[in-house]
Amino acid sequence: MSETWARIEYSQGDLSLTTMVGGTTLALRHARTASRVGWAGLRFVIDNEHERAAVQALFAQAPAPAGFQTEFVRSEAPARDHEVLLIGPAIYLRDTLSALAPSSAPTPDFSLKEAADVGRAEAFLYAQIRKSVELDGVIAYYVMRPLARVFTRLLLNTSVSPNQATLSALACGIGAAICAGIGGASYVALAGILYWFGGVLDCIDGELARMRLQSSKIGEWLDSMVDEFSTVSLITGLGIGLARDGYGDYWMFLGFAGAAVAIMTLAPMYADLHRRRLPIDTAQFPWFFGTASASTTDGPDGFFGKAVNIIGYFIRRDANITGTALLLIFNMRRISLSIMLGAFAVASILLVTHYTVMKMRGSEAGNAI
Repeated sequence: MSETWARIEYSQGDLSLTTMVGGTTLALRHARTASRVGWAGLRFVIDNEHERAAVQALFAQAPAPAGFQTEFVRSEAPARDHEVLLIGPAIYLRDTLSALAPSSAPTPDFSLKEAADVGRAEAFLYAQIRKSVELDGVIAYYVMRPLARVFTRLLLNTSVSPNQATLSALACGIGAAICAGIGGASYVALAGILYWFGGVLDCIDGELARMRLQSSKIGEWLDSMVDEFSTVSLITGLGIGLARDGYGDYWMFLGFAGAAVAIMTLAPMYADLHRRRLPIDTAQFPWFFGTASASTTDGPDGFFGKAVNIIGYFIRRDANITGTALLLIFNMRRISLSIMLGAFAVASILLVTHYTVMKMRGSEAGNAI
C-alpha cells in the first residue's frame, strides 16, 4: 500500500458526506475507492461538529476496508505528506485516482451540488458498471439485466447485501431442481420459470456490489458456485423426474452421471482460475487455443480459437439458461437434459485436450531451454 492519503474538506453548505449515492454514503464511497487504489488512508477535514460526528458515526457502523485508515480533523490540522485533495460531494472512479501523480487535485468524474444531483449520479454509476453485450451476452444485456435493474434499484439503499441476493438466486435454482424432480408438465414448467428467474436474480448481486463498491473474493466465489450448483442440481432433478414419470430408470442414472461429469469438469477449471489469480469465472478460463503458438498463422488466437470464441458468443450462460427454461416450459425436458449432458461431455473432452496441449507445450519449452 502506498503512502498516499486522500483529503476531504467539508465546507458549510456542501452536500452532506452522509448522503446516500448508489447504495452507500459519499464518505464511505471515497474510502472504498481510495482503498481499492491502494492508498494508506483518508482524512476528513470538517469544522462543523454536527457533520463530523455524523461521518464518524457512519464509520463506526460500517468500518473502512481492513488496513485502510481514517482520520477526522479540523482545518487547522497540518497537512500530511503525499495528500491528494478530493471534493467531498463528488464521485471519483478508481481509474481516475489510479492515474494520479502525488499531491495533485484530480477533477471529479461527477460532481454533486445539490440533492437533485443524486439521481443523475446514480445514473452515471449505472452506466459505468454496465457490461458490454460482448461480455454479457445478447439476452442478458437486452432482457435480463434491464429486468434485474428494477430489483437492484429497489434494494440499493436497503441493508440487503450482494451475498444475500446471490442466495436468493440459489433458492430459485434449488426450487427449480426440486420441481424438476417431482415431475409432471406443470412442475417442469415451474422449474423452467424458476431457473430463468434465478438467472435474473443472479445479475443483482454483481450490480449491488459494484454500485456500493462491496465486491469481495468470497462474493465472487459464492456467485460462481451458486451458478454451477443450480445447473448441476437441475441436471439431477431432471433425471429423477423423468424416471418418476415412467420414461425409464436410465434417465435417473444419466442425471446423476451427468452431474458427476459436470463437477469433475468444473472443479479443475475453478482450481486453475484460483491458482492463476484470474476472475472466478469459467467464461474467462485461459484455454489453450487462446494462446499464440508456433502453428498459428491467422492471428494470435488461431482459427480454432476464433471459431470457438464466435460459437461461445451464442452459447453464453444467458442463452443456456433461456434455452433450458423454454424447453422445460414446453415440457421438452428430455431434449433439454440431453443437450446439457452433451455440453458437459464436450466440455470434459475439451478440458482433457487443454491440459494435454499445455503439458506438451511445457515439455517443448523445457527441451528448448
